[in-house]
Amino acid sequence: MTADQKKFPLAGTFFQFNQYGQSRAWISELLPHTASVVDDLCFVKSMFTEPSITTRPDLFPDRRATGNRPSMGPG
Repeated sequence: MTADQKKFPLAGTFFQFNQYGQSRAWISELLPHTASVVDDLCFVKSMFTEPSITTRPDLFPDRRATGNRPSMGPG
């Protein structure tokens, strides 16, 4: 995503999601067993974290060209 990008297109899923249990949690059709025990699970729907040391390229100057995580691209 760039600073001047107006839209952030997302790809839809090929699989169906339905609500299960008393909690009405959304579960994919790919997880049939999870759907049967959904009320026995805990879902964290929000969280907060401090930045990781691996997100600071100034600490690892030799890794800037390739990125320091697999999800990062060149640069």
